[in-house]
Amino acid sequence: PFTDYGFRAVDLGMLVDAVLLSMALADRLRLSRKETAEAKLNLAETTRAHERESHLRQDLARSLRFQRTLFDRNAAALFTVDGRQVITQLNPALCDMFGYARSELVGHPAAILHVNDEAFAGFMSYLDDALTDGAFARFDYQMRRKDGSLLWAELLGAPIKLANGERGVLWSAIDQTTLYEAREQILYQAMHDDLTGLPNRRALERHLPKAIA
Repeated sequence: PFTDYGFRAVDLGMLVDAVLLSMALADRLRLSRKETAEAKLNLAETTRAHERESHLRQDLARSLRFQRTLFDRNAAALFTVDGRQVITQLNPALCDMFGYARSELVGHPAAILHVNDEAFAGFMSYLDDALTDGAFARFDYQMRRKDGSLLWAELLGAPIKLANGERGVLWSAIDQTTLYEAREQILYQAMHDDLTGLPNRRALERHLPKAIA
C-alpha cells in the first residue's frame, strides 16, 4: 500500500546510497574540470573533455533529482542534523508527524523533538557509541510532538556528509505509537484478571522473583 506521499518508507540505505552517488559524481565532475584546465589539449581532446563534463553534469543532475524525490516524498519522516545537532533538512512527513511547520524546525536544535533535556542527553550518549565507524543506528525511541503529546518512533540513523562538507546524520523516523500501545494493552490483559483488573497468577510469577531479589 502506498501513502499520500506516493512512496512507501524506503530503507534508509537506499537514500544514503543516493547521497553517496551524488557526492561521487560531484567529485568526478570537479576532478574532470581541474584536469581539463591544467592540461594542454588540442581541439579534439578539448571537445571530448567538454563532452565528458556534460555527461557528468547530466548524471549528477539526475542523481540529485532522484535523491530529492526519495527524501521529499518518503512516507517515513526524514531529517538531517549537523555536528551541533541542528536540523538542516527535513521532509513533509516529519512536519506531519510532529505538528511543526518547516520553519519551526530547520535551523533549530533537534532537542525540540525529544521528551526533555535529560532524554536528549541520554540519546546523545547512546548515539556516540552507536554511530562509531560509520555504522547505522536503529532503535525504538519515545519523542514529543509540538502539542506535548508523546509518540514512539522507530529511529534509523546513518552518518553522512552534508552539502557544506561537514559530517552529519540522516535520520528516519516511523511512528510506532499504535503498535506500541497495542503491545502494552496485550501485555496488561495477559497479566491482569478480566473481572477485577487485579494482577493475576502470571503477573505474580513474573514479578515475585524480582521482589525477593
